[in-house]
Amino acid sequence: MKNTQKIDYINFLQSFAVTLVIIGHCFPKLNGTEMLPIWAKIIHDLIYSFHMPLFFVLAGFLFMNSLYRQSKSIQNFTNFINNKFIRLIIPYFSIGTLAYLLKVFIFNRFAYRPASFEIVFYIKSLLIPWDNPNIYLWFLPTIFFIFLFSYLVLNNDNYKKFNPIIWVILSFAVSFLSNFTHIKWFNISGILYYLFYFFVGVLLFHLKDLITKILSNIGVIIFLIILFLELQIIPTYQYHSINYILHYIVAILGILISFSLSLYCCKHNIKFLWGIIDGKYYQIYLLSWFFQCGMRIFYQMNIISYITVCFLMFIASFVFPLLITSFIKRYFPKFKIFIGL
Repeated sequence: MKNTQKIDYINFLQSFAVTLVIIGHCFPKLNGTEMLPIWAKIIHDLIYSFHMPLFFVLAGFLFMNSLYRQSKSIQNFTNFINNKFIRLIIPYFSIGTLAYLLKVFIFNRFAYRPASFEIVFYIKSLLIPWDNPNIYLWFLPTIFFIFLFSYLVLNNDNYKKFNPIIWVILSFAVSFLSNFTHIKWFNISGILYYLFYFFVGVLLFHLKDLITKILSNIGVIIFLIILFLELQIIPTYQYHSINYILHYIVAILGILISFSLSLYCCKHNIKFLWGIIDGKYYQIYLLSWFFQCGMRIFYQMNIISYITVCFLMFIASFVFPLLITSFIKRYFPKFKIFIGL
């Protein structure tokens, strides 16, 4: 596979992954309940079984790709932290703060998780990512700390003698044990859990030539999809350990299906959503919460139907972030840092 095709299938995967996130967030609770319609819950559960692990796999894959592309030791620690901080943590604080202010002063009565106008609440909401006013942002500090850990593991020329299989096994053990911990501060439990998927991405990078040959086959894609759906309907076991293992298996299958689809489509020159969101997926991820919540309010006020709000939440998640990104780039370039540009 040519180098341009390699870039194309990663572009496809990134756009595909953020679209899964958008779809997964497009189903508000039925008014007056804590439930989703059955059809929405099925789609929601299918997506949530693997879409965030896919993000961490992509992060690990691209992390290794950047090392090999440079063909030299990784940049010094200060520059590395600075770049990741600007890319991940500044948007986390800036967009999280904007979401906090909008909740407190305007939209609190419509919020699923209302915010309090207290400095302690505000600080705590930023230090505990799952309590962030914009809950979508929990991913940012989580992957930030995983990147820092990975830097320490792969610093200098260590990546050349790095054994990804050993690290996948070790990180799986850590990830599995994290299921029994609940350390919310800085999402430490989440960092430990998703570290496994990051190193799965590292392993897939090392096996990229092999997976390119195998996963782009239509027969393999169909087999993986059937197996994925079969495992989705396995009943819940009374032993949590078995359920946790099944979750890992289902997530890996979903990730392999995603890679398979991207490889197959790129092989046939098919771009995801015609390439419209290529290179813009991060800003869509960062800004979509505002517009999904805005559309949801119309449903909560009984102005529009459930089907209509799902459709509007989906469309708004792409259109408005793209417009805002273009507007900031053109008229307020100094503010690009706040939206990850």
